Amino acid sequence: MQLKRSFPFSQVILGLSLLLSIQATAQCSYTLTLLDSYGDGWNGNSIDVMVGSTTSTYSFSSGSVATFSITAAAGDSLSFEWQGGGNYQDECTFNIANTTTGGILYSSPAGNLLSTSVPQYTVTCSSSNQSTCLYSSPYFEEFSGAGSGWIAPTNQFNIGSLNSCWNRDSYTKYNWIKAPSPSGFASFTGPSGDHTNGGQGYLVCDPYQFGTGSSSSSLITPYVDLANDSAPQVSFWYHMFGSDIERLEIAITTDTAGIWTVLDSLLPIAGTFASSNSPWQQAVYPISNYINDTVAFKFTAFRNTTNSSFGNYSRVGLDDLSVTEDTSSCSSPLNLQLVSHVKTIHTKNTYCYGESS
Repeated sequence: MQLKRSFPFSQVILGLSLLLSIQATAQCSYTLTLLDSYGDGWNGNSIDVMVGSTTSTYSFSSGSVATFSITAAAGDSLSFEWQGGGNYQDECTFNIANTTTGGILYSSPAGNLLSTSVPQYTVTCSSSNQSTCLYSSPYFEEFSGAGSGWIAPTNQFNIGSLNSCWNRDSYTKYNWIKAPSPSGFASFTGPSGDHTNGGQGYLVCDPYQFGTGSSSSSLITPYVDLANDSAPQVSFWYHMFGSDIERLEIAITTDTAGIWTVLDSLLPIAGTFASSNSPWQQAVYPISNYINDTVAFKFTAFRNTTNSSFGNYSRVGLDDLSVTEDTSSCSSPLNLQLVSHVKTIHTKNTYCYGESS
């Protein structure tokens, strides 16, 4: 007679617990955020979300923001499709985020620019969903191309769209947007064009007449892996013409730290940004302390809203961000700014001097 092998009850419970744990984690979680720039809900507009073969419709009737949790099992396909059907579609936008990582997967333009016949975003739940916005250095971003998600707003009732791997604060009276700006004040604040060719391939932190009041606004980059570098640096070009601009702060974080470390606070030094046609300035920062780590950067624009212009002259420009290896024979000047009493400044690799703020 063959005897059956018996297992202790505790081992059975442990095995069952592990099985349930595996089953519980074999899913993806997404956060759908509906936004209305005027603050009165979506006015009859809606979006359909299909998970597998099940379709659910989402909308909201009042306020500026509504969030919904969407879950899917491994292998399920999801699609998010704008349905419209209501009024004031140019006030409606939505974001889709990976709940686990917090990364924005898709940020829509205004509803009046969206198709109702094809989904705006589709994804299949898998283990690779969590790393779609992780880059390796060298990393470059010029902020141009609608195909890359950089879409300018059509008016002050929406904030357009950013690349899906970038994050920004929710709609307020001060917003990071893709140029050109839908607001006025062009003679009093902001750059006349981008850093390279005078076009519209740049971002601005822009004053809006509607939305909730705000004296600052943040923009967050995707994560960049520095494993390939021995002397990494981050650089970008910025423009700060406007009497209400206080400063532009840049901070860095790692994928595990959860806190931000400020690298610098850039000030609109008198004479450097005298008009919209003033030249862009470059900032370069060594980040060798983060070798073999994964980092992201946060740009926060601050403005003064107590002046007679009520904070409207506060358009900060950002262009041509890069995370690269410093290959120069000597360090570049940090925060190099051209001022009127300097006759010549050499910034090529063969020169290491200049005036820094």
